[in-house]
Amino acid sequence: MNILYTCDDNYVWQMGISLISLFENNKDSKIIIYLIHSNVTQSNQKKLIEIVNKYNKSIVFLSLDEINICPLLKENGRWPLVCYARLFFHHVIKDCDRLLYLDCDTLVLSNIEELFSDRYSKFAIYGAKDFIANFYKKLIGMPVEASNINGGVLLFNLKLYCELSPDSRIFSFITKYGNRISYADQDVINGTFWNEFGFLEAKYNVMSIMRCFNYSEIIKLKHPRGGYSEQEVNKAISYPCIIHFTGNYRYTRPWIHNSNHPYKDYFELYKKISPWSDMPMMKILSEKSEVTIAKTIRKLPEWLSCNLLGFFYCYVRPLKIWILSFVK
Repeated sequence: MNILYTCDDNYVWQMGISLISLFENNKDSKIIIYLIHSNVTQSNQKKLIEIVNKYNKSIVFLSLDEINICPLLKENGRWPLVCYARLFFHHVIKDCDRLLYLDCDTLVLSNIEELFSDRYSKFAIYGAKDFIANFYKKLIGMPVEASNINGGVLLFNLKLYCELSPDSRIFSFITKYGNRISYADQDVINGTFWNEFGFLEAKYNVMSIMRCFNYSEIIKLKHPRGGYSEQEVNKAISYPCIIHFTGNYRYTRPWIHNSNHPYKDYFELYKKISPWSDMPMMKILSEKSEVTIAKTIRKLPEWLSCNLLGFFYCYVRPLKIWILSFVK
């Protein structure tokens, strides 16, 4: 199995913990890790090598400088440039058939060999359906009825992906919609290839929203079209294969001090057997205005807070992005 991660030195320890979860639950599988990184220190690279050697796996370090990322993509405070590297991996990884990309904030809880079977060989890209409001799709030129895939777990068929001419098509997309991007690389991959990817079972990307909210609350919060059914979501959270610590207003991620995330125990389990076992949990020193608004709203009765946050997320925020796109 060929697995891709991308990160900078700030997130390398979360990536290392994700790596351990992958190895612990796929001990008999041959695994090659590709890490496209930005300034990961030699000390942290050494720790990753120690993890890989312990489980008798392999790792290849690739510098972000080796990749020709679309020049129109810019780094900002929220999204470092390395987060776009997953879209341009074909510049430096050429000797594999299929490649599974995993976000640093994922944990693998069971065997994932099935992802490399013929079941997932038809499309160039496979991903899990995300819960995205219609206006965000309109911002990037997607039909509202189309399914949006989450960028945290992506399965690439290298040959088919290259046949899509990703570099030129991504350039064209950024030229037209670059000022309307709200979900970084995820917007790029959906806006560029929305009618050309396949879908993974929900269990391969159990996002926090699926575990932290019931289905009716998800509908109120996201007003999604093209997502998973309630039955599919319930099946996934009952038997998760890959969990993904996406952000939400109700629970903090498990590496945050005093986290109340329902999957926190999984993270602590693998952290304890990692080189970062003594790493103190992070403290939130400052908050964006949107986070402050969400915290204020969630003090209201639950039924009211879900509806208000849904209105803010589905209408106010994308309207703000749309207006700002004309002044950038």
